[in-house]
Amino acid sequence: MYSIRKISMTKKPILKMGKIFFDFNAYRIRMLCNINISPF
Repeated sequence: MYSIRKISMTKKPILKMGKIFFDFNAYRIRMLCNINISPF
């Protein structure tokens, strides 16, 4: 029981970091697309 709880505790920050990283990548891709589209 303790080990499962410990794993869930350690996994949550990693998932949160993954979400932040994913959101940052999506934002960066969107900005690159806007820069590419804006001249046209």
